Amino acid sequence: MAAVATMGCDPDTAVFVDASIENANLAMTMSSLSTGVSGSFDLRLHLGPRAADASEVDLVAFSIDSGVTLVDVVGATTSPAFPVTVGVDSDVVVTFTLAADDNLIENANVDALCQLSGVTISGAISDSLRGANVDVSSNPVAVSDCP
Repeated sequence: MAAVATMGCDPDTAVFVDASIENANLAMTMSSLSTGVSGSFDLRLHLGPRAADASEVDLVAFSIDSGVTLVDVVGATTSPAFPVTVGVDSDVVVTFTLAADDNLIENANVDALCQLSGVTISGAISDSLRGANVDVSSNPVAVSDCP
């Protein structure tokens, strides 16, 4: 391995955008009228030095699920806003902020969301360099403030 490093070869093989979800936190927010999910997560977009060009990445969809969709993440603000450009040999981190009023949960899904040891944030982005959508999902995330 040291020989590779001294010869100047970079082992980073991300020639298309590689996406991951990090720093996820979710909380249940209940009122007399509705129940929603608030929180945030970071979408890390990486493109390696061997990529042919920069890529424009756009948002397709995200949800909170446990094998079935529990909440469609439709009310998220992102910083920076989509679309974003990921340059060759660079990373872009997009922070998603979820407001409970925008991400309401059907009553039938409240128990499912709270009784699980963790839910997954899943989604898809479009990668112009690949010319296709890329799926991404988080590790299990516990939902706090459950009843």
